Amino acid sequence: MNKLTFVHLGGHLNLARLPDVAGLTNLRSITLARLEAVTTLPSDFARLRHLETMLVLMMPNLKAFPDLSRSRQALKTLVIDVCPLCCDGFLQSVCDLHSASCGFQNSQETASLTCLPAGLSATAAMLDLFNTFNSTICVQPPKPPSPEPQSNMDTGSKGGDSSFPLNSEFDVALEQRMLQCGGILYRECKLGSELSAGICSSDHYMPISCIDDPSIIEFRRQQIKKHFGPPCDSKYEGWLGCISS
Repeated sequence: MNKLTFVHLGGHLNLARLPDVAGLTNLRSITLARLEAVTTLPSDFARLRHLETMLVLMMPNLKAFPDLSRSRQALKTLVIDVCPLCCDGFLQSVCDLHSASCGFQNSQETASLTCLPAGLSATAAMLDLFNTFNSTICVQPPKPPSPEPQSNMDTGSKGGDSSFPLNSEFDVALEQRMLQCGGILYRECKLGSELSAGICSSDHYMPISCIDDPSIIEFRRQQIKKHFGPPCDSKYEGWLGCISS
């Protein structure tokens, strides 16, 4: 397995434990998503030295994290969604199980959360590493944008210019966000009455549309800064730091 460089593991809702990874000596990128039964990751992640990208998404029961300090020189991107490790004392000296950073928990799930026992919190080296990526770790997602009033939009009635029918407020809002982007990834866009900055992205196989997600914005900014991922286009991504070569 020493030739394996990329792993994407997602949607295994009943998988409670991941296999050891120490044999993946050349692993460069790993994405873990929707592993809802997983509470901890293998400790031998600490033995990986070439890991460049690690994404941990939609893992609502993750309580702690392995030490990645050996990968510090290689690591370019670390994204961790809100989850229990963001509030159970792993990252902070204070445990606050009612914090929004615990993730989207209902009252029953919140009651099942516990503070991490003393001695199991992140090491000083890990805290220093997490601080380097604090803009993409435990970032609370924004509230979904409110749709614009339908009276301001052509809802696909006869004689209109809409290319597809709009059957709900969601459809109206989605078309508005798609029109801002014009099919161009990563361009800047605006959302809501306050005109907060958004980014044109394709989320969960949806059409390219304006999304107000600081994690996506920061992730693309880091890709440009550290020269990895898709080449940037300064015409549309100058706001993210892209400079014409």
